[in-house]
Amino acid sequence: MNNNENTEKVIREAIEFANNEIKKAKKNTVKSIFIIFAVLAFLSAAYFAVFEFDRPLPYSEELVRTRLLGENVIEIVIQSEEYKDVGAFVSYTAPAEGDIYVYSTQSLASKLFKDPDKVKICFATGIGVTFYYENGEPQVMAGNYVTPGYMQHVYYYTKKYDPDNKPTKKELEENRILVWSRVWYD
Repeated sequence: MNNNENTEKVIREAIEFANNEIKKAKKNTVKSIFIIFAVLAFLSAAYFAVFEFDRPLPYSEELVRTRLLGENVIEIVIQSEEYKDVGAFVSYTAPAEGDIYVYSTQSLASKLFKDPDKVKICFATGIGVTFYYENGEPQVMAGNYVTPGYMQHVYYYTKKYDPDNKPTKKELEENRILVWSRVWYD
């Protein structure tokens, strides 16, 4: 029996050793998975912070320039080495009158990796911004360019514009800089 007891003891020790090794392997696997997810979360956050998170560019006379091309056509030039996005929206002040708001944002990446040739040209006609040209490609932007009417002002919007959460009249008034105003002659 002594031989049998030794065999059982060796088997129990082997099973106990195997169970301990399995526990260690599980613990190391869980640690590895946690570390992988932590690294992925950090890289995702870093990517978002560098490339996706944007904030409004501060207004300057060099950033936004306007030029009247015709009775109701104005050219709006937005030029910066640092912008990530440029846009425009219309705020109607009356059925046939409106104000054009332009805005631009920058991200950390657009600030670090400047492009000296970045220019956007918007043509505002009627009560809308009809086309902008970026690298020679026209695209419809904002407003109703078919409806005849008059734009009263062009403003630079100093906050980040969210088309899903449009600013109130009060927010527009508090966060704008006048760039151009129509002069009426009597």
